[in-house]
Amino acid sequence: MLTLKDRFQQFMLSTKGVESIDHLMRHYVLEGRKRADYLADNRRVVIEQKSIDINPDYKIREFLDKLASAGRLPNSGQMDWSLAELLSKAAPNGPALFNELRERVTKVLDDIIAKADDQTRDTKQTFLIPNAIGVVVILNEHAQLLFPDIATVKLFDMLRKRRENGELRYVHNHVIILISEAHLIESDEDVAMFNIAPIYYDAGNTVHLTTTFTEELKEQWAAFNNAGYLESSELWDNFRPRDPVKVFTVVRPPRTD
Repeated sequence: MLTLKDRFQQFMLSTKGVESIDHLMRHYVLEGRKRADYLADNRRVVIEQKSIDINPDYKIREFLDKLASAGRLPNSGQMDWSLAELLSKAAPNGPALFNELRERVTKVLDDIIAKADDQTRDTKQTFLIPNAIGVVVILNEHAQLLFPDIATVKLFDMLRKRRENGELRYVHNHVIILISEAHLIESDEDVAMFNIAPIYYDAGNTVHLTTTFTEELKEQWAAFNNAGYLESSELWDNFRPRDPVKVFTVVRPPRTD
């Protein structure tokens, strides 16, 4: 069975007007320059495909172990809780702990956006297409604890991150498209619904091609998977992991006093 990463690559290479940059550059070596994955729409669009290959579950495990060792979790010996239940009991600073954990879990997105910005920048320079729009597609197949709502907030903030001098940090990509097959969307119909969410950079909303290309890509991706396509933000309140929710066992060390 093909992975989400492999399927999306097949989809891109089978889509009319898409060129593989690796294929175009197979006979060239450009020292010091990075490159994205695809060109599309008469080279008016640069696309970088990213996958969340490292599941952040281990970061949560380390975080909880540290809290337990420091005595910051409920003192009830050994028990099974969901992550949300556990942090809700870690009063009085449960919200602060959740924010800290969220930053740890979403750190992978920081790295992805930083690298993608450089790749899109260098690709525009290589092909002499400075006005091309940049598109980053992030694929999540297995990271269940990186929920789409948390991820989209993080990505929105990343696209508005500024340097110390006040300038925007990431300016070469106009939209990020998050495709998560680690999560299902609950619906009244007896169908499996996966989400695909665009997160626009402010400048991306002012470039008509950004929105039209994004909408076309979403519809084409659905068709490639022989699936229907439904545009509704109301469904976003009904996420659940595709697989059973992971339960964390918190074991406090024995008291020494």
